[in-house]
Amino acid sequence: MGTYKRKIRILLYTVFVCATFDYCFGQDSIEFTHVNQLIATRDSAVNARFTEDMDYFLKSGRASILLSNSDYYRRLRPYSKEIRDRLFPCYKKCKGSEKNRRVLGLLDLPQYMKDSLLNYKYTELEVRAGLGDTIAQQAIIKTYRNFLTLDIKTDKDLNEELYRKKLPQALLVYMGSEEAIKIFLEGLNSTDIFEDTYDQEPYNKISLFYYLLGSYSAFIADTPSIMSQFYLQKFLYTEEGGLGEDYQEWLRELERYFEDRHGIKLNIKAPFLIQGYEYIIEH
Repeated sequence: MGTYKRKIRILLYTVFVCATFDYCFGQDSIEFTHVNQLIATRDSAVNARFTEDMDYFLKSGRASILLSNSDYYRRLRPYSKEIRDRLFPCYKKCKGSEKNRRVLGLLDLPQYMKDSLLNYKYTELEVRAGLGDTIAQQAIIKTYRNFLTLDIKTDKDLNEELYRKKLPQALLVYMGSEEAIKIFLEGLNSTDIFEDTYDQEPYNKISLFYYLLGSYSAFIADTPSIMSQFYLQKFLYTEEGGLGEDYQEWLRELERYFEDRHGIKLNIKAPFLIQGYEYIIEH
């Protein structure tokens, strides 16, 4: 018999990015010291991996490596010239052109490159939105708000309706305006629950809030340590009715953070993050 740490999600974009932003939350200082140490270790590892992957890209020209980790999305802009000079000659009609365009949309581009991408009919919606196409922007906003009205029953539904359509990246990174971020944050008020069918029954129940918070943390810089996966461990895999005052206070702290940073008042009522258990798998 072996114990396997449950992989909290098959979806790439739910990975939580750790924080370097210090925010005053009145929690136990010893606990936060430990969390921040874990964050620093993780950030160091991500930085090292990013350097390796950037070197690989410069040698190979394969844009897919730059999209392989949600941590990388906001790290590419300082390398705009090196990357765009390599990718722009092949933004269409080449193997991997779609990924080339998605990376180009994350960079500082001269106007002629922007115009070329906007004039190419196959350029992806989120790239168009990031380049200022208002029709694309409104289409993404409409799709996201419609998503929030859907009856999401399983993780497969979530993947199909949110992640395959790249809505978090579109709103938080490619568009990335305060208006777009606020629209994305509207989803944190959701109390919707879905089942994780990745493992065996009985399926764990997961709040949509948990996934959307993860996307925000993954794509927005300088998020507080109370959003890191290290801090959230204390609230994961709860039994029904197993969360108490600490959880409610954490939700209130998040509301204060979002109001201070983005000027949006939220009313977060997610009943839990994950309700269920880590599995013991016999083999």
